[in-house]
Amino acid sequence: MCISIFAAGRSIVVMYASESIWLSKVAGIPEIVVDLLIKNDSEKSVEDLYCVVPQRLFDEDGSLPQHPPFIDMTEDLVARDSRYSKGMWYEVHNTDNDTTELRLTLPHPQNSRKNSKIFGVFRGGNHVDTTEFTSEQRVLMNSCLFGVVRVSLGRAMFANEKRWFRWRISPFTGPQEHRNWLERRRCFLINNLTLTYSVSGPEQVQLDVKKKMIDLRQVISDGDFGSTEDQGWALNNLNDLLEKLVFDGREHPDTNVHIEDWRTRFFRAPMEPFVVSQEDGAVRVVGGQPNYILPDVLNPQYAEYYEWASGCRQIPRLPPGLVHGAFTIRFSTKFIPLLHRIGPIVAFTALVLATISLILRFSTE
Repeated sequence: MCISIFAAGRSIVVMYASESIWLSKVAGIPEIVVDLLIKNDSEKSVEDLYCVVPQRLFDEDGSLPQHPPFIDMTEDLVARDSRYSKGMWYEVHNTDNDTTELRLTLPHPQNSRKNSKIFGVFRGGNHVDTTEFTSEQRVLMNSCLFGVVRVSLGRAMFANEKRWFRWRISPFTGPQEHRNWLERRRCFLINNLTLTYSVSGPEQVQLDVKKKMIDLRQVISDGDFGSTEDQGWALNNLNDLLEKLVFDGREHPDTNVHIEDWRTRFFRAPMEPFVVSQEDGAVRVVGGQPNYILPDVLNPQYAEYYEWASGCRQIPRLPPGLVHGAFTIRFSTKFIPLLHRIGPIVAFTALVLATISLILRFSTE
């Protein structure tokens, strides 16, 4: 589920990223909110950030959905009652030069008594753009199960600037089981809503997306993509995507992304406890799985969540061959409809009442 970001021809440092993910009841489609603290590590300013999401973001014909699947909601970071700041405490400070600064307190990865504060500038006015890509290119993204958007900054990031962002992402896909409406209802009735998820880290997403596009190009070149006319436009658009996203984008000599601290949090409700089947790459489990957010004044709701972490701050020493941010996590969970929760309760209640009735009957004889 992890996203991947880069600034074409620039070097950036992801000082902190927290993906908070909530799953829908029946379909299991995620709602993803990402908090990011990004440092411009280049001498040149950064005006745009590209975000790659390993899920489908666009309609089947490549058109833009009625409800935007990707929203910049950075202004929400300073809202004291935001539901998306659950378990995180941001302190707002106004400096002498009319700049708003946000500070977030983080626990030390190895010592909970050594908390640290990270801070960066808060600026709104960012604009999300998908028109850079044609509808044909968005169709190809759909077939490769990913989507890309460009976030144009309201004010360019100058060299060494650290800036906060908050994005909300609502994709069309999520679990590995892609059930249609009728199949979901059938599974609902027979209590078989088990869902399996495969989560790729930010660096793994880039590798996976490149491989999918190259594999699709081979399929098109082999003539297995409709008519000759379809093959022509598909190949041209796919090569343009590869050039823009890979060769002139993420793999450009001047493009660099360094991951310091990346968290992925899945909130359990309304699902059953997760079963973690496999973790590969540069990632570690955070906490007891599940972890708990206890109620307080700002967050009166009790919450359970599962968390994983990557980055050089979280894993200082990596085995040879591993890269910070390159990992995969696989787990399964289940949604039990109320229909199937009531049945056992009713049966148990009936048994208790029958037992009491028998006791009373024999006691009066």
